Amino acid sequence: MESSHEVPALNEKVIPLDIEHPISIHRDILRRSPVEEMLGCENSLELSFLVRGEGRIYVGDTFVPWKETQIFMGAINEPRWISYLSYPSEKITVRFLPTIISEWGQNDDALVILDRFLAGQDLENRIVSLPPALAQNMMEILCLMEDEYTSHTFGWRMRLQSLLVALLTDLVRWEFAEGRPRTVTTRVAPYWKPVLIALSYIRTHFKEPIYARQIESITGLSEVALREAFRKTLDLSWIRFLERIRIQNAVLMLRDSSRNITEIAFEVGFESLSHFNRAFKAQTGLSPRAYVQKMGSSE
Repeated sequence: MESSHEVPALNEKVIPLDIEHPISIHRDILRRSPVEEMLGCENSLELSFLVRGEGRIYVGDTFVPWKETQIFMGAINEPRWISYLSYPSEKITVRFLPTIISEWGQNDDALVILDRFLAGQDLENRIVSLPPALAQNMMEILCLMEDEYTSHTFGWRMRLQSLLVALLTDLVRWEFAEGRPRTVTTRVAPYWKPVLIALSYIRTHFKEPIYARQIESITGLSEVALREAFRKTLDLSWIRFLERIRIQNAVLMLRDSSRNITEIAFEVGFESLSHFNRAFKAQTGLSPRAYVQKMGSSE
């Protein structure tokens, strides 16, 4: 890893993800002129595959070289930049919510995969040089993911998630075969286990009243430790995550024009309509009524 005091100019590119769209995939082809691109979303993990070209990935005032067929694994809420050094350059980037991995269960497999993306490890450990056969396999899976993401044919969301599972599983299995330890390695990783337990409980019970004492009981953490675990892993509180789950489910329900806003607010777990309205606007930028009107005008 090298050091530089010249941080590239920023060209911000943010792709919002939510419960309905927890994965995005994009291909970028740069044919001319030096470009610096800001990467990273506040709530998502990232896997970027450099199909061709050469560049540098910066985090803070350090950078690592990025070469053809190498994969970079990006962490949550980590400002980082690419500076391209040759043209044409082409990359495919998958961004996904870490909560997708939490849905695979509270086991060591999920923790090991999460560990590969965490910011606590050295930057060069998140650049992976793939052998030709694996690089070809990764490229084929990414192309299938790209087709599913753009086609929106029946079952595309489930197919997209299954391809992501295959991509990450093949990558980590190869690393194990190459001698990478099968244990989590970063200081942040141990926080994930209680967080995974809490996320699973919240997904199952979000329509019900949920209190801190319940989350503390199932995770075995104190109030302070629980707050710290969520801050270090998801950079938000469990209450904020619960609100997001409730609002994202409400958004899906509001697409049914026969449903009443007040009825939906209470069904997804809010105890007052005013709280629901505030939380909905904070997440979507629109009031529930304005959202319904917007959906109606777009049909």
